[in-house]
Amino acid sequence: MAAWKQILFALLVLVVAAAAWLRFYPGAPDVLARWGIDWASAATPPAETGAANTKQANGRNGGNQRVNVVALAATSAVINDRLQAIGTGRANASVTVNPYSSGRLAELLVESGSHVDKGQILATLDSETEVISQDRAKLALQDAQAKLDRVRSLRASNAATPVAVADAEVVLAGAKLALQDAELALQR
Repeated sequence: MAAWKQILFALLVLVVAAAAWLRFYPGAPDVLARWGIDWASAATPPAETGAANTKQANGRNGGNQRVNVVALAATSAVINDRLQAIGTGRANASVTVNPYSSGRLAELLVESGSHVDKGQILATLDSETEVISQDRAKLALQDAQAKLDRVRSLRASNAATPVAVADAEVVLAGAKLALQDAELALQR
């Protein structure tokens, strides 16, 4: 198709679209008046309402009769008080609670949804295993202390070497650390 035919066809489509917009869009005359094109509002026929054309409205031959229209004052009202949506909800803030050690939950000290402070104990775990470990560490400490005392008394009589005394002191220090570890596990 030749270029002049394409331009002519495009202009024809634009003119038809503008005429349809002017005819069917209620605010078109106001828009054109703001643009300074007042002649277009005179060219469009006035909009007809069903009640204004009495002849068509009630089928009688009385086109000059007036029709009374009763309307209510505009008020605000709730049309839809519920909103349904599909999506994902996220909290503004969330907290992950991780215990120092795993175990069986013995007691829960807070209610669901309650406010908690930093450092507050939320729950206690079953501590039977930790109590047994602490008792075992206390026994090991007492045994290591008794062995150190024996080795020191033997060293005083030159029946034990200084290396044996040093070994007994290392065993005692290890027993003290094991007791501290067991007490810390029980505390947590």
